[in-house]
Amino acid sequence: MLASGSSFPTEPDRDFAPSAGTVALTGASGFVGRHLVRSLLDSNVAAVRQLVHRSDPALSSSGTAGQLFRGSLLEPASLTGFVQPGDTVVNLAFLAGGSPEENLRCAESLADACIAGRAGRLIHCSTAVVTGHCDERVIREETPCQPCTPYEQVKLEIEQVLQEKCSGLMPVEILRPTAVFGPGGRNLIKLANEVCHGGQLVNYLRESVHGSRRMNAVGIENVVAALLFLIQQPAGAEGSINIISDDEYPENNYLEIAEYFASRFGQRHRSFPRLPVPGSLLTALLRLAGRPGYSPQRVWDCSHLLNRGFRKPATFQQSLASFADWFEQAERKRAA
Repeated sequence: MLASGSSFPTEPDRDFAPSAGTVALTGASGFVGRHLVRSLLDSNVAAVRQLVHRSDPALSSSGTAGQLFRGSLLEPASLTGFVQPGDTVVNLAFLAGGSPEENLRCAESLADACIAGRAGRLIHCSTAVVTGHCDERVIREETPCQPCTPYEQVKLEIEQVLQEKCSGLMPVEILRPTAVFGPGGRNLIKLANEVCHGGQLVNYLRESVHGSRRMNAVGIENVVAALLFLIQQPAGAEGSINIISDDEYPENNYLEIAEYFASRFGQRHRSFPRLPVPGSLLTALLRLAGRPGYSPQRVWDCSHLLNRGFRKPATFQQSLASFADWFEQAERKRAA
């Protein structure tokens, strides 16, 4: 049995020279993490060192290249050796069932490990909803954050901890994705299930209430590509906050996504008009659902990242089609 803070190869060394050195990755077993690891290994951008727990399924996974390093962000001593000089550290970890205090302890432990290990760069994947309550329709990196919920608050505080502890010692890049969706993810699953299995009357009422509400969905392909872009930034490049979204696509709204799913999943199209429900009703319902700062028409602008030279590999339509393909396959497996 390995001692805490140990690492081991999962397959024999391969002859390659990654262009971005080594990525020390936390949260590799999550939705974004699984897709990022696959892209890193397929593209040969960097070697990968994954932080894993003893019970993490990644420990027994097959076909994983690079290193698995056993440790815990809640146990700072176990992180000794996880970060090596010059590494690019990518943090995708968040304890969904943990307290705010535990998540902030994790952020502090990671920052200390980056400093002690002399990391070359820290990239933290946060969330666009740290903005919280905002009267502006278009949200940018400089938009003041006014978090409303405990989740939004702790996510913003994690950003602040990492920036305060590491800025000046290494570039700190913050990526703020909107609602990430794709094969294996949770976003849009509820809507797809409602379209596929919900009653026609209930779906009609949902579509009438939600209408053209912006979904702020962003394809996993573009989120992973944004992370790869930040990983490959030249040494010495300054860090910044970066939004990644697909909100420039007008079809990124409830009604058009629901209609696309209905078409893909063979649901009958309704020709009669929807009820003229005022937008104020949806806003009130969202407040009752615990989303007091949510505006149904707000969008996040990712032009800052695009102006840095980032190019998206997938359109919103392509990402939606990929998700629908995966959902249909999953439905067939469940029915078999």
